[in-house]
Amino acid sequence: VQTCALPIWARSGLEISDRSFGSVPVTIYRLPGSAGPVVVIAHGFSGSRRMMEAFSLSLARNGYTAVAFDFPGHGDNPTPMLAEIVELSGATRQLMGSLETVIDEALRLTQGDRPVALVGHSMATDIIVRQALRDGRVATVIAVSMYSEAVTESVPDDLLVITGQFEPGRQWTGDWDPEDEAVEETESPTVSYVPVDPCQSVIMSI
Repeated sequence: VQTCALPIWARSGLEISDRSFGSVPVTIYRLPGSAGPVVVIAHGFSGSRRMMEAFSLSLARNGYTAVAFDFPGHGDNPTPMLAEIVELSGATRQLMGSLETVIDEALRLTQGDRPVALVGHSMATDIIVRQALRDGRVATVIAVSMYSEAVTESVPDDLLVITGQFEPGRQWTGDWDPEDEAVEETESPTVSYVPVDPCQSVIMSI
């Protein structure tokens, strides 16, 4: 796994606050006085909101209100994660419940009425996809190292998939040259597969 050291200035000039939404620990990142759209950031299995900080900082510096949180059984969350990881009635429902709590409270806190974007890594990609399919407040889904049986050619409506160059089973269309920065698109106009350097800032227009 490649890790990236964040420069000292990455946090400068931002309002960064830790709090809890119920039992869910969250960190909110934003520019002072900013009322940008809410982007909820969800980590993968054995991860934490701290491990997703590069996304949070990049988004906040570009005017978004980034809200990162810890799922049950991860990071600072004291609630154990259910063992039935592959059962929709088990951990999936539990994790979706945590995500929905964060969306509810983030919108209440920011008094926002604009659509929300969801960013998720690995395990969280399935959770954010399923949440988007049932939650009309979610406009955009960004899935990093995605796996989800809930994705089809037509849903979610606005989905960006980011997959590492050397990840097994990555879903590229045609040949891809690592020196070529062009975006490869699937037949569905709402799904794009984008090769990225994991240490580069990813700036998204939502």
